[in-house]
Amino acid sequence: MHNERGSKRHVTGLRLCCWIGAIATCIVFVALLLVRRQTFVSSSVDSYTPLSGQAQWEGNWQFSELGADPSDANTERVTIPFTGTDLALTVRRGDYRGYLIVSVDGQPANRLPQAPEGAYLILTSPDRQPEIVTIPVAGGLRDEQHTASIVIDRGWTQWPFVGWEVTRNPDTRRIDWTLRVLTALFAVAATCAIWQSRRELMKWSRTQVTGLMHAAARVRSMAYPHWRKLREGRPGGAWLRAETITRKSFAGTALFALAAVAVFYFSPSFIPIAAGFLCLAVVIVLRPDIGLGLVLAAAPFYLYPRRVFGKQFSVAEIVLVLACVGHFAHQIDRWLKDEPRTQTDRGATGKFNGLDAAMIGLVLVGTISAITARYTRVAIRELRLVIVEPALLYWIIRTSRFERKAIWNLVDMLVLGTTVVAAIGLVQFGLNVNVITAEQGFRRLRSVYGSPNNAGLMLGRIIPLLLATVIWARHPRRRVGYALSCIAVTTAAVLTFSKGALLLGIPLGVLALGFIAGRPWSWVSIAVLVTAGVCAIPLLNTPRFASLLDSTQGTTFFRLQIWQSSLAMFRSAPIFGVGPDNFLYFYRGHFIRPAAWREPDISQAHNFALNFATRLGILALTVAVWLQVEFWRRGLAIRTTKDSDNRVLALGLMGMMAAYLGHGLVDSSHFVVDLAYIFSFSLGLIQWLSRSDTHGIEK
Repeated sequence: MHNERGSKRHVTGLRLCCWIGAIATCIVFVALLLVRRQTFVSSSVDSYTPLSGQAQWEGNWQFSELGADPSDANTERVTIPFTGTDLALTVRRGDYRGYLIVSVDGQPANRLPQAPEGAYLILTSPDRQPEIVTIPVAGGLRDEQHTASIVIDRGWTQWPFVGWEVTRNPDTRRIDWTLRVLTALFAVAATCAIWQSRRELMKWSRTQVTGLMHAAARVRSMAYPHWRKLREGRPGGAWLRAETITRKSFAGTALFALAAVAVFYFSPSFIPIAAGFLCLAVVIVLRPDIGLGLVLAAAPFYLYPRRVFGKQFSVAEIVLVLACVGHFAHQIDRWLKDEPRTQTDRGATGKFNGLDAAMIGLVLVGTISAITARYTRVAIRELRLVIVEPALLYWIIRTSRFERKAIWNLVDMLVLGTTVVAAIGLVQFGLNVNVITAEQGFRRLRSVYGSPNNAGLMLGRIIPLLLATVIWARHPRRRVGYALSCIAVTTAAVLTFSKGALLLGIPLGVLALGFIAGRPWSWVSIAVLVTAGVCAIPLLNTPRFASLLDSTQGTTFFRLQIWQSSLAMFRSAPIFGVGPDNFLYFYRGHFIRPAAWREPDISQAHNFALNFATRLGILALTVAVWLQVEFWRRGLAIRTTKDSDNRVLALGLMGMMAAYLGHGLVDSSHFVVDLAYIFSFSLGLIQWLSRSDTHGIEK
């Protein structure tokens, strides 16, 4: 008894010490921050122009009140002596190509990205609009005499050099070092305090949740009589009859919904548009699963939006909003009726888990990154399109009470949309319409996309799912249909001649499918890839594939340049990144390397990890890894199930994810609308499979 009391006192004392330590370090941290801020009051900033006579100019410069302008001889240089700790250059940027190569005391300027030529400042503005900005080029120097050397490359007739600023800041290195130590101490103390208080925190959270549940139960008991009268009344009866009719056939109702989408999308006048939208809304609110199917089928066509009230929205986006409304209405209806939770319900919804937490984390990090981004408008738009809306798709699948038939219907709709994309591309390729002509007349299929690589990303992602269904599914009709679709999709994917799809995405997807399925399928997958490789040997003699290993020019050269620029971009904003859809502006205006000037309009890092890191920061990259761990943990657990349908879907999803990661090594794999929808659908589906397999749901 005395030992137990002594142990409890020890734990209580340790917990109290941890909390006191965390609070004390926080207080000292804030105090030091205030002291550091106060020291900067004594900072001084001196501004200079080319006419001030403080610099040495070499070459044929012209001077005026606009600044300094070099000649087209491209031999101009300026040497600036200064005394201070920070140096910033004021430049006139715009829609032209030019660079300033800057060194301080013989070393590359430490606030600029670096290339073999040295530290460089880009004179192309991020949005190609004229601007005069002051850009820091060196900082953290000793407060003494320094010499900056600036070599200008191009930019003549633009008057690019406007002036410079020299700042003298107090020495705060000791304070900065102390702040880092305090941050580490606070993290340790806070972690220990939370860990020691975990039982009390859990008890408090349970109390709060129980109170909310009791309050919700009281609200439900008060609202249920009125809800019952409304449902049993004349309008409610008509609604129930309509719901009963739509429940009879998925195929018939889906065809009706597709017809409503066609009327809504293609009609030129208002009345048919409104009628089509109204019919579509009624069907999707009654049957959210059909809405989800339409979202998956329409996702590849996001580049062909419909104008609504002066704004453009893709059909997938409009249908997803209606599906969310329908799903929410069904959830409220079940809650008000106080339906008992069956085994199917428990399997479909289950407890909050790591995959749910990771999806919420991705939305939160993306939101913070978008709010703090420099170009907020485009950041909010991409946040909506590729993070929030795909998360809503995951939420609907996660919280719905779908049976197996409904899940297969969703997969069928995804395959249908992909097959239509492949068919359109094949027809265009046969007619030589909307085809990209690459090196030396090399024709490449692109279907409904702007680039053949985007078509390769989408088509290559679905092939493992098609193969898994063709090989292992139980239903003969579905196997035949998927086999025909597989032929069309594979042919179209090959004709895109996407290096990422043909050399990485599809092979890794097929290999993953074979190795996860086990012997003899692992040997079959290897044999298939070897045969395909032998058949593809003639492609190595084509201009597109012959330069694959040449790192001095072509695609490989530009990929290496982009990756180096992306690493520099990530180092400049490691926590929350530069923001969703801000990559283009930071790449073109700050980080593009001089050797890569021929392709300035790059909007993504062409790598799975670098895309997350540059756009959303290290936190989002951590969440992305977390999502992968949760996905593969569930998928590998399902592969040994005795339920053949669950096993087929799990194998197909893991093959798709392997293709996602493989192609993502050299291209975008997530931050595109259709790819983000498929990613969230895969996560929601693997969640459903793991729940249904664990709880043994009748389907």
